[in-house]
Amino acid sequence: MSAWWGYYWVVAMLLYALLARLPALQRSPQVAAGWAAHGLALLIPLSFYALLYHPVLEAWWMFDDPALLHYVHRANPLQGFYDPTVKLPFYTPWLGLSYAVDYYLFDLEHQFYYAHHLLSFMVALVLLYVLLRLSLTPWLASMGLLLFLANAPVAQVSQFLMTRHYLEGLSFTLLALLAYLRAQREQRLSWALVGALCYALAATTKEIYLPLPLILLLLAGRDWRARLPLLIPFAVVALAYVPLRFYMLGGATLSTIYSEGHTGWTEILQLPWIYAQQMGWTAPWQWGLAALAWLGVLGLLWRAPRRLGWPLLVWTLVLWLPLLPILWRIPRYHFTYYLFLPALLTAVAWVWMLGEWMLRYPRWRQTLGGLGFALLLAANFSALAQEQKRLAGDLEGYREQGQFLIYHRSQDPEVLIYPTYAIKYLLFMRDVLLPEHGIQTGNLGHCAEVNCLCQLTYAGQTAWFYQKGTWQQKQLPTEVPAHCATPKP
Repeated sequence: MSAWWGYYWVVAMLLYALLARLPALQRSPQVAAGWAAHGLALLIPLSFYALLYHPVLEAWWMFDDPALLHYVHRANPLQGFYDPTVKLPFYTPWLGLSYAVDYYLFDLEHQFYYAHHLLSFMVALVLLYVLLRLSLTPWLASMGLLLFLANAPVAQVSQFLMTRHYLEGLSFTLLALLAYLRAQREQRLSWALVGALCYALAATTKEIYLPLPLILLLLAGRDWRARLPLLIPFAVVALAYVPLRFYMLGGATLSTIYSEGHTGWTEILQLPWIYAQQMGWTAPWQWGLAALAWLGVLGLLWRAPRRLGWPLLVWTLVLWLPLLPILWRIPRYHFTYYLFLPALLTAVAWVWMLGEWMLRYPRWRQTLGGLGFALLLAANFSALAQEQKRLAGDLEGYREQGQFLIYHRSQDPEVLIYPTYAIKYLLFMRDVLLPEHGIQTGNLGHCAEVNCLCQLTYAGQTAWFYQKGTWQQKQLPTEVPAHCATPKP
């Protein structure tokens, strides 16, 4: 994709220029646009999503996938909602259930797991469009979707099966928001109860969706006396979730689970820089455009601090505060997918900003909106291209080494040198799971590195390495070095 992002950008701009000439796609939220207009508005971002991310279908098991397969193989994922002896390392029981559905439907055909993954994102995009349409024209709502899906965090979330709970949690959260807004319009508690149920499901996907009631609290609407009863079901869910999570995790927190590091003041003070770097805005023109866009947002908020400024500040804190304990992990391991929700807030804020400035200058509305969108989309597309290029190299190495470990069989003893935290679960796939399905597997030994224990265990054997996209091999010495005579286990 890295060499073609310019062509995608040109095609996107031509399509939106054509849509700008259709009156139905410029109708305000108060005017019905019709199903055909909504279909056209959704067709472009959904088509681009399929175009950008369909190579994911060719991916293999990555990162936490073998561990999750081990989990659904040994446990009943429904127990993961309430039994602390049958749970994932984190309280994200929906992720285990989602994998279990794929496992029982598709066995070990990983292509279908990825198809489910991409479809989950498309569902979230449709729901996001419905929400944006409540305050934007179909044209702007469509552009907001494309700004969101064309960024580095979405690239990682789309590529990694282990992040599916981010996608399905977003869908549940959007359903909860839509149900609450309908309850507010119609003053019907039944819709608030539906929203609370969706919110409960969202909380079981990922704890980042737990602060939703704070967002609902600040949404514009009826007076407090009318709104408060509709918020009570959400508050009940939140109050029930906190002790349940504490019980399931035994009091563990993100800081204790990820004990190898911590977030200090350095990371907090560098937060804007970390965010720009992880979003891929590394060139001056990219972060310069992003800074100008946020200045445009702040300029609008300054004019209406009570109506817009304070709610946006609270929503920003709600999205960022849960990330602070693990902020240090984002630049260290390039875990850009942690920024999935901040990237969503950025896209929504930018497209809302474009819409507001267009209303202030109606004579130049389409030119102003189109030019602003073109520049911001170029910044995102170019960053996305670099992230997809980087991911392709990393994931190819993971697939090559994982498949070699699992399937390679040799008459002579051989060992693979492969440092990975998932080795226990890759060996489970090779030695237990795949043979149960009648699949022949390999017989390689494994070492994370060529240390003393490795040289004692595999002395004289051929060692395989995967470096810079090529396989290499060397013979381990038959005579173990003197300093390895009594290695520590």
